Amino acid sequence: LYLVQLFDPIARFSEWLGEFRQGLAALGKVVGLLQAENAVTERAGASELPADGPLELDDVTFGYAASAAPVVKDVSLTLEPGEHVALVGVTGAGKSTLAKLLTRQYDPLEGSISLAGVDLRDATLDSLRHRIVMLPQEGHLFSGTIADNVRLADPGASDAAVRVALEQIGALDRFESLPDGL
Repeated sequence: LYLVQLFDPIARFSEWLGEFRQGLAALGKVVGLLQAENAVTERAGASELPADGPLELDDVTFGYAASAAPVVKDVSLTLEPGEHVALVGVTGAGKSTLAKLLTRQYDPLEGSISLAGVDLRDATLDSLRHRIVMLPQEGHLFSGTIADNVRLADPGASDAAVRVALEQIGALDRFESLPDGL
């Protein structure tokens, strides 16, 4: 009995020490991610993007490594305001890369991308994030209610504003029909 009372705390400490080391390794990864430099930076004297206008790609070429073959090559495209576009193609065709170029997660190696004639590289990142948004296929709901998830974009949103937002995307009826509603 004395031996059990002696070794039990030692065993618990050993388990705790293992968990502590795992936590330190995870913390190191998180710190590394937070300290990573952005792929794009805002230029000095960047201007506000216009509120509306065509989004134009002009002979855009991009590759992940300067020496590798381009993933996107010589793409020219004009998207008018209010136009809906779906990028369709086989795996590896460059759909996600093109979407990331449009939201300026990367800058093209050649060519330009502009909104209403303003090159995205000359715009403030804040105005870019407010004008161009990418919605990935994979959705994610955080813990909490549907209304809580909608309020992530605007924590002070009223119940009426949440309902309007869900109605605008055509999801209000579906979510209201859930057992606990919004």
